[in-house]
Amino acid sequence: MGLERIGAAIAAGAASAVERLCAETAENARALCPVESGELKASIAAAVSEGTGSVSAGAGHAAYVELGTFQKEARPFLWPAFAMTKEKAADEIAHEIRNALREG
Repeated sequence: MGLERIGAAIAAGAASAVERLCAETAENARALCPVESGELKASIAAAVSEGTGSVSAGAGHAAYVELGTFQKEARPFLWPAFAMTKEKAADEIAHEIRNALREG
């Protein structure tokens, strides 16, 4: 296997893991999200592009719920969801890279 193929296999494996981890984080955030109208929960989405990913809540009041205000206590859902998946992220990425190298 040439260096170009190794690089491509590593990128493909990492991208696959990042996509799966972001989807799992978004799912965890939806499960942890406090629900009043459902708008906040419905606004949680994962986005992946070129091997990097993010999970966000697009509702206008998302930051107020996550971080709290002077009048309301914080009810975090994004940060705990991230914490649930970050512990296994390195292992998942390494596993996917190994699989991609074996297949390549």
